Amino acid sequence: MTVVLARRAVKAMIPWRHRFAVRSAAFRLLYTGDERFCPCCGSGVRGFNSFGPAGNARPNAQCPVCGALERDRLVAHYLARHPRLIARADRVLHVAPERPIAYLLQRRGRVDYVSIDREPGAAMEVMDLTALSFADDSFDAVYCSNVLEHIERDRQAMREIARVLRRGGWAMILVPLYGDVTYEDPSVTDPDERTRLFGQADHVRAYGIDVAERLAEAGLDVWVEQPVLGFGAADALRQGVDRNEIVFFCCKPDPGSRPSDRLMTANFVPAFGRQPALRHRYEAAFQENPHLVEARCRAGRSAPAAGIPPTRRGGL
Repeated sequence: MTVVLARRAVKAMIPWRHRFAVRSAAFRLLYTGDERFCPCCGSGVRGFNSFGPAGNARPNAQCPVCGALERDRLVAHYLARHPRLIARADRVLHVAPERPIAYLLQRRGRVDYVSIDREPGAAMEVMDLTALSFADDSFDAVYCSNVLEHIERDRQAMREIARVLRRGGWAMILVPLYGDVTYEDPSVTDPDERTRLFGQADHVRAYGIDVAERLAEAGLDVWVEQPVLGFGAADALRQGVDRNEIVFFCCKPDPGSRPSDRLMTANFVPAFGRQPALRHRYEAAFQENPHLVEARCRAGRSAPAAGIPPTRRGGL
């Protein structure tokens, strides 16, 4: 009871917008060390905590100071490498907000930060990503991590992201990837079967790398990025990141412009469909699910290719 009262007293004295920073400072002292480093909060700690469902928790996953997971630390690297992305984003939309990323996005005092979630109390506003109430061209940036695999009408959600972005604005999209081709079956509604096929009871599909093409169809320029590909094994372990992990960086083009007029690099998605070899470039980032491989084969959608090396296990 004394501990509960003390926590309530601290919350009453500290404004909500500063609580995360105060909490992080306290835990930074408690867990200080040099075995691991979190780029989200800049903390050196003795180790990262395990995270995930009982019996299948991932080791070396969660920062004990700020709570950042592997994908959060990955994004922190990306934003640190490209500081102008945040510097030029005066208004930011954060979908299903994670506290470590919310803190990064709000670190500049002048940013107009807005977060949304379907669950009351989980964000600043209750809103469905497939039916945003914001006007066209409302935001300079949208951050959406591990959300689209929960949404049945994901293409509509992508169109909404493109609609509310201003011309020249950017969106960063993350989803778990299970191969080169997306697998979805609307008839699969049983939670156990969804877990078996899609990795989680509330997932409605298993994305392939071709999700990038869906984003392009929504009207976005898309690049496939691997933020820490050049890391050595020791650095990747210390910072708890996967060197092969992917983010999709999207920009809303100016009206009337052609892809040939815009920056086109090897990982630019409109070239993706014309270069099938790119479908196999990112195999090391794919999660492994033998049940999904079997389902794809039964559906005749994607027979397993001979000689493909084993993919990594687990997920984010």
